[in-house]
Amino acid sequence: MAIYVAYIFSVYYFGARLLREREFPRVGKRIYTILMGTALFLISALRAETVGTDIPGYISKFKVIPDYDISSIMTIDKDSGFYVFIKLLSFINTSPRFHLVVIAAIFAISVSVFIYRYSEEPAFSFFALLPLTFFYFSMTGLRQTLAFCVLLFAYPFIIGRKPLHFFALVIFAAAFHKTALVFSLAYLASYIKWNWKTVIVVTVGFIAIYLARYYVVLLLLFALPERGYGVTDAGGGFTTLIMYLGIFLFTLIFGQGIKNDSEYYPMYFILVLGMVFQMMTPMLNEMFRLALYFNVYVIVFLPTVIRRIKDRNLGLDCYMGAVCCLGVLYFVFTYADAGVYPYHFFWQP
Repeated sequence: MAIYVAYIFSVYYFGARLLREREFPRVGKRIYTILMGTALFLISALRAETVGTDIPGYISKFKVIPDYDISSIMTIDKDSGFYVFIKLLSFINTSPRFHLVVIAAIFAISVSVFIYRYSEEPAFSFFALLPLTFFYFSMTGLRQTLAFCVLLFAYPFIIGRKPLHFFALVIFAAAFHKTALVFSLAYLASYIKWNWKTVIVVTVGFIAIYLARYYVVLLLLFALPERGYGVTDAGGGFTTLIMYLGIFLFTLIFGQGIKNDSEYYPMYFILVLGMVFQMMTPMLNEMFRLALYFNVYVIVFLPTVIRRIKDRNLGLDCYMGAVCCLGVLYFVFTYADAGVYPYHFFWQP
């Protein structure tokens, strides 16, 4: 765990050095983002091949991909775009370590750009990647990580209402992991105006979907037959749902500072979509993968809402409370998720 504790320490140490002013200079934010993005990259790129539950399976596939031609790879019925990407990388270097390094770089760059653009409290955002397990997932679910990274660049097209650009990115992301198609629903976000009527409609819709969740899951399974998922009584997932529901309600209550901000306002609906898929996780554990595309917006939306609270003392209390809650979540519950603990460097035996 030492490497992750060191990362958390660096998040707030460099944050204190570079983001000290309430209105910190943009150059400080840029330098800080580069430093933390580099830290993410190094942790992921230098890990042993045993760090990450799915990595051994990926390694075995990476070793045989160079022996196939692209036309044969295109016949793969599940996420062929990912394996075409690996084939293209193999023209440069066939080492599985090289593939892991490239994917680590893509994740670090994508997330860092996302945080730099949309988070008004970058330290909070980089820290939240750990307890909310987005960073951990990037070190095990490689195909979906690439789809996830592509979709992080789709948000400007949501707020800019550019459907051709948005859906082109969604289709591109789906080549790496077909579940990315569900993010198409996020395009509606810029058209939703939040008021008490909207809250009532969303609440009723949320309850209706919950009651019909079995049939919703069956519909999703019908749309994604190649994934091999099946309805099970997976259990769990409700605690995570309650957490995201609490975050949503907090941002709704204290979000007066972003009420008329078209750049952040659509994130409310995106968080709702994340909760919709999250509440189906107890029936089908893989639903957390669909929720992932939407839930990541919490890392930039929550700290921005907190920062814009007019009462600075209240804002500070909320910030510290949120950090403490995430700290408990991490050190008690999620520190060992996704097979990334214990951590070993690739040169260690």
